Amino acid sequence: MTSLTGQKAKTRLMAMRRAAIEAHQQNDLGTAESLYRQLLGSGSQESGDWANLGAILRSDGRLEEAIAIYEQGLGKWGKDPILCLNASNAFRDAGSLHKSEQTLERCLEEFPGSLPIRHSLAKTWISAGRHEDAVKMLECLAEEDSNIHAIWCDLGIANSHLKQGEKALISFQKALKIDPNHCRTRANCITLMTDQRRLEDAQLILNQTPGDLCDNLEVKTAKANLLIAKQEMVEAAILLHQLCMDEPESTQHWLNLGASLRGLKRSFLASKIIRKGISIHPEDEGLQNALLQSLAEQGYIISARRLLNQMNKESINKKSNLVFNLQFLSVSTGLLKDSELMKLAQEWERTQNYAGCKTLWKDYCLEPWSKRRLRIGYLSSDYCNHPVSRFLLPVLEHHDRNTVEIWGLHTGPYWDIVSDKIKQNCDHWLDLSCLNDLQAARVITDQRLDVLVELGGYTGNSRLGICLHEPAPIQMSYLGYPGATYLNAVPWWIGDECLFQGLKEESKQHSLVKINGGYMCMPYQIAIVDPEDKTEDAPFRFGSFNHARKLTRRTISLWISILRLCINSELVLKSISFLELAEIKRIRELFLQAGINEDRILLLPWAENFEQHISTYNKIDIGLDPVPYGGATTTAEALGMGIPVVCLQGEGMVCSLSASILHSAGLNDLINDSENDYINCAVKLYNQGKRSSKKRLTLAEVVTNSQLGDARRVSRGLESAFYQCLKQLRGC
Repeated sequence: MTSLTGQKAKTRLMAMRRAAIEAHQQNDLGTAESLYRQLLGSGSQESGDWANLGAILRSDGRLEEAIAIYEQGLGKWGKDPILCLNASNAFRDAGSLHKSEQTLERCLEEFPGSLPIRHSLAKTWISAGRHEDAVKMLECLAEEDSNIHAIWCDLGIANSHLKQGEKALISFQKALKIDPNHCRTRANCITLMTDQRRLEDAQLILNQTPGDLCDNLEVKTAKANLLIAKQEMVEAAILLHQLCMDEPESTQHWLNLGASLRGLKRSFLASKIIRKGISIHPEDEGLQNALLQSLAEQGYIISARRLLNQMNKESINKKSNLVFNLQFLSVSTGLLKDSELMKLAQEWERTQNYAGCKTLWKDYCLEPWSKRRLRIGYLSSDYCNHPVSRFLLPVLEHHDRNTVEIWGLHTGPYWDIVSDKIKQNCDHWLDLSCLNDLQAARVITDQRLDVLVELGGYTGNSRLGICLHEPAPIQMSYLGYPGATYLNAVPWWIGDECLFQGLKEESKQHSLVKINGGYMCMPYQIAIVDPEDKTEDAPFRFGSFNHARKLTRRTISLWISILRLCINSELVLKSISFLELAEIKRIRELFLQAGINEDRILLLPWAENFEQHISTYNKIDIGLDPVPYGGATTTAEALGMGIPVVCLQGEGMVCSLSASILHSAGLNDLINDSENDYINCAVKLYNQGKRSSKKRLTLAEVVTNSQLGDARRVSRGLESAFYQCLKQLRGC
């Protein structure tokens, strides 16, 4: 009788289990959960009941309940593979990585060859940041069975975390071959190819995407990133706007939409988008950083400081993009004091080293250099039609190749005709744009350079992090950034006597290298374009073609004073941001509030064509330099076009850019020490009348024959500085 009763109970439990499994398969999870709970309450002897009930609870978001079930099940069936796999997944979801690892390792004691258990352990290691261990495990699993899609995907993820982009891409490509319809894998391939600037290959994969997969959010996100990389900003903005509506919880969509709008010179609209993103994600640091940039560039410094005080300072120090943005904004707007910038830079430098950026081995006792050419590397992300390249090109052309050997170290995303010219004027060329900082540093170290000159500082796309690895014994900052880096890894800073006037904290941190006669020369491509005599009825015009972010209230106030004293004059302003009506209205309102009639203010948008841009100087008679952030490119352009520029020299590099150029050009009478002198200088030039073509040609000739026009002087000055620094380093 007892045996019969036991058999009936066993039959009933088997029927209940079949019903539970059937309900589970039909997604009737309520019924399945109830039946599994009855099975467990009746003393079930099947580990699958615990695993399945836990899986239902986990899929329903009831993670704590699922973990409680798994822990009870593990107490009875501690080494069952299916239960261990399910339990480890739940532990991993909950962040209990150590418990997940322990569960899997116990199971491996019983089943050491289990591929699923080892795969799950590798996934746990990825979550725990043990990416190298995960790669080793996954590579072994891929050798055992090369047809498992998930293994190749996870190997790609682990290699991505290790900044091994090429290896990651190979893994994702193999995964895509196994399952061509897996959207995330396809998106990862497109994204990695985009990151590696293999834009045609990325576009090919996108073109080969089946129609029903094109609407997948991950594929669309990868497509948007590709469009931005290809500078197809209109299409990118349209797609990203749709993504923001479809997936508003993704902060990256809002950031990328803002970036694409900025690329279209729609800064006000970009600011509006960023604010919308912040309304959904008020604590997101990336969006806060973007808003901070927007506020500072529009002159709302008080609001920017208020936002900065609300941001997590410790987190900023650990994120390069936040540090770079804050450094650049502060050097141009005064958002932070010099002492605060130095502290921020050095904390970032320490953080990067702590995170794994170790100083590479370098030999300060290279083979004797007195009988060979010095090896000089110029590191830049701006080897394209950019001010850095236009100023650098004449220097490269005039370097003494009997004295120095030049390496062009290219890390940027863009290429054009100026890039070709830069490359042609280098003895060696290395494209490091697809390498991470450590990889790039190792490649540079292999060149056994004597001097590494970084040209970007904290500007966008700059790879200053490469310098933290110290791949060369002498590392210097030059040309591309209007301030100090404050980094121990880059102790030398190239400038001139005028540029470094009034330095405070910066001079304590850096060894100042001063080029006699000025640290720059006239940039590539500057020449007078059809100088014209103005008609009798043409108005006298002052002008400034600097970005509108430099048009501070102090600057506007100075110019208003000049316009009031020069009653028959007009002011021509030209900026990329004048493509937006909101920006035009903002600038006009500043003058209207001071009683300056709007017909005296001519606002011009930026001209993409260089010849069209440079010919616009024909519209003005006198250039006015903004304060405190003066011009460099615009001042050189104006002088090359025969237009004098009135400047006010302040303390520090950012306030002395125009003064340095004017001093080098021998035009010291245009450099002023006070606001009254600045105004009087402008009025004096106004009283001399409009600039005739003869006057303009005469000034252009003066500039050409000055120290500013002598590129050979700058090249020789740099070469001498390189030798002196090496002698100082080696004590000889």
